[in-house]
Amino acid sequence: MRVVTVNMGAETVKAALVDVDDCAVGVLVHHVEPRAPSGGCREAVLRALRVVAPDPASVEAIGHRVVHCGPFRESVVIDDRTEAALARFSQFAPRHNLAALEGIATTGEIFPQRPMVAACVFSTDEERQIAEETARVVARRTTTWSA
Repeated sequence: MRVVTVNMGAETVKAALVDVDDCAVGVLVHHVEPRAPSGGCREAVLRALRVVAPDPASVEAIGHRVVHCGPFRESVVIDDRTEAALARFSQFAPRHNLAALEGIATTGEIFPQRPMVAACVFSTDEERQIAEETARVVARRTTTWSA
């Protein structure tokens, strides 16, 4: 499974294209794009996505690092309910969560109909962990959908 990971930092957008299979996780492309610290993330996200995923059709899922996942105790598929909850809890990590929500909206435009996951991770190996969480949640959800 090819997963794009997006980590909206206070001053950068970190994006990666990661290949996840049963045995390994490999970062194929990694890119850090500066962004304005006072918002305006959309253009930075678009520039980063053009670098890591020039062929959007090859991407199967998107994982977003979310600093404060609100009521969710584990990584979760993003839908309207998830986005609303993340917005409500943005007060606890406003710089990161508001940027994450803008990143979610932008990637949703680029990758319509692809599952997106809010990965609640705290790690120095974020791309790998976000990709693993995304693949796990999408696989679980896909199994549930097809059952």
